[in-house]
Amino acid sequence: MTVSDENWPLIGATGARFGSAARRGRGARNEQSSTADPASPESTEWVPPAAAEEMPAQVDAVPGPVGAPSGAHDRSTEWVVPEDTVSIVRPFILTGGRTVSGVDLPLEALVVASADGDAVVDGMPAPDDPRRVFALCSEPRSVAEIASLASIPLGVARVLVGDLAAAGAVTVHETAGSTGPDRELMQRVLDGLRTI
Repeated sequence: MTVSDENWPLIGATGARFGSAARRGRGARNEQSSTADPASPESTEWVPPAAAEEMPAQVDAVPGPVGAPSGAHDRSTEWVVPEDTVSIVRPFILTGGRTVSGVDLPLEALVVASADGDAVVDGMPAPDDPRRVFALCSEPRSVAEIASLASIPLGVARVLVGDLAAAGAVTVHETAGSTGPDRELMQRVLDGLRTI
């Protein structure tokens, strides 16, 4: 038996789920030719079984899951976003298209408002976002905290804080260096502790 034989099974012969279109058509033609009466011209048309016509259509309401609300959609479960948190302005508009700050700002760098920062911020011809960032800097915060609390992307927060730092409105505190204190300082501290 070969694939080209008429008796070859349509499904599963070659590992494929369905036979090719030619094989399926050939099988359908073979079934029709074996059951068709050549004398009757209507026998080539498909006729639905009579039992399907006699069955009454049953249209019952399918019950939903237990505890499911009936009727309209329950709006109390939808997530509602307050309108004041949704911004239709793209983030790059807030920074004038800039993606890099003029000041190197690591995520953990602490930023605090300077004493004369109010006058500097009031003189800035920018939108309200630098003012909002400046207001968040009333107490020391990291750049990551400012981005989170202001609901702005981190890159935008870096650029805005960099602009405020360049204008003198905020002070950026340096983070601890990777080198740590030098050996001489540690030796003096250790000597001082021994004398106590």
